[in-house]
Amino acid sequence: QSSERATARLRAERAAPEEESSVLRRRHEAQRREERAEAVAVAEARTAFAERGAAEARLELRQSREEADEARRELHYCREELRHHELAHARELGGLQRELRELHERTAVVRAQLLERGQPCDWDLGDCLPSHR
Repeated sequence: QSSERATARLRAERAAPEEESSVLRRRHEAQRREERAEAVAVAEARTAFAERGAAEARLELRQSREEADEARRELHYCREELRHHELAHARELGGLQRELRELHERTAVVRAQLLERGQPCDWDLGDCLPSHR
């Protein structure tokens, strides 16, 4: 019996380090699983944050593009309107210049007629009204 007890004790002493090693190994593996799970959770949170940021950036980009398109349309409209106004003013200016030439020509005719009659002419061709002395 004592040899059986001694053998059992020796077996127990040999098994103790193996069992302790097995317990430590299981604890270490459990800790590594927890660390990996935490790392995955952190990575998923960062991914979700990045995806939200990307979605917001895409929305802002789309809005900026829409605003730029609207600004381009407004600029095109303003340029067209300006072009129409410039054409209208050019036509009006051309008409006024023709009228001014006609008035100068008529003034020159009247001046020549007055000079033929021997009447002094005190109008300056550049003036619109006669000078009163």
